[in-house]
Amino acid sequence: MRPFVLGAKVSPRGCSRPLQRAIVDFAADDPFARVALKLREHYGFGIGESTIQRIALGHARAIFETGRPSLEFPNAPGRHKQIVAQIDGGMIPVVTPATEQKDKRKGKTLSWKEAKIALAHAANPPANLNQPDGSLNVAA
Repeated sequence: MRPFVLGAKVSPRGCSRPLQRAIVDFAADDPFARVALKLREHYGFGIGESTIQRIALGHARAIFETGRPSLEFPNAPGRHKQIVAQIDGGMIPVVTPATEQKDKRKGKTLSWKEAKIALAHAANPPANLNQPDGSLNVAA
């Protein structure tokens, strides 16, 4: 191994952690081809679309594999007596190409599907948010 490779903590044909972070940040909002243009604009160098795709999808796969919730329902009651739950939703457009059309760009139909996100947490704040006198530490 060359000294630069060891000092920069990169592998041949790989990307450093800060570069991976920039790639994933851009790829979360834009197509992979546009990410290459943004990297050139912001950082002054270019990277191929296949590298951008490999890095972004690799991080997505790692998040998906580590974030799987348990499918088991608890048998005993929890330690919190009150739980606050919030749900929000919105409509997402879904485009379906016509199957009888030769050109998939023509004859598309637009439909809408509802998407919801939910959050549940204990009604009482964690102990580290409380002041020593028992009052609640609330950021202004």
